[in-house]
Amino acid sequence: SILLGLLWAGIFFVSFIFIRLSDILCYFENGSLRYLFVFLYALAILLPILFRKKFKTYDAWAMGMIVCAVLSVLVCGLIYLGAKGYIAHFSKEKWDKNEKLRIYMIDDLEHTYSLIGKSKKELTELLGEPTAVSDGKHDRYEYVIGESITDPYTYQVTFEDGLVIDTKIMEH
Repeated sequence: SILLGLLWAGIFFVSFIFIRLSDILCYFENGSLRYLFVFLYALAILLPILFRKKFKTYDAWAMGMIVCAVLSVLVCGLIYLGAKGYIAHFSKEKWDKNEKLRIYMIDDLEHTYSLIGKSKKELTELLGEPTAVSDGKHDRYEYVIGESITDPYTYQVTFEDGLVIDTKIMEH
């Protein structure tokens, strides 16, 4: 029964770390998913406590706690995957609204809009004004697309003769 209690605590500890570190939970719809996840985990903790008299033994109660914890993790996982799938599809509105989640949109952006060969004007119409512009041998636009633990990720677009010749994700 101690092992079951440790398993239950471990499930919630790992879930808590996930909630704290997930960009999607922090920034999607101003963090509303984080509140939903906390509510579901609180419900998973409270249900076995509220219905503990229904369980005949301590082991059954501990098993009920684990079942509730696993179910909450599964439900939260499905919600997370749905949100990630929604964010992963590029649209101008989502790009403008979710600067720190743009990193998830890059694959769809590059697949849907072949950026190579586009002009600066076309790129600016699609992605908006760049965060940084550099001149040199090749002109570059940079767009902030997310954060790592120490530095931001940027989407670097390189131009030659006013046309896109390369794109890449950079961590600064």
